[in-house]
Amino acid sequence: MGLSALLNSTYPEMKSVVDAITAAGVRDQVQIIIGGTICSEIVRRYTGADAFATDAQTGVSFCKRVFG
Repeated sequence: MGLSALLNSTYPEMKSVVDAITAAGVRDQVQIIIGGTICSEIVRRYTGADAFATDAQTGVSFCKRVFG
């Protein structure tokens, strides 16, 4: 699953999405990447995502590693 951020005010909602997936009991079945120029490792840890990318090329590289 990919989540995109254009403003830092979206971080809490990104965390809510990850938390909802966890609460549904399917977190271990879903890889989550967050993206946007304002994303960082700190934001990744806050949201609970598996990875982050600040540009499309990095995001595609992550997806290729995960999905072959």
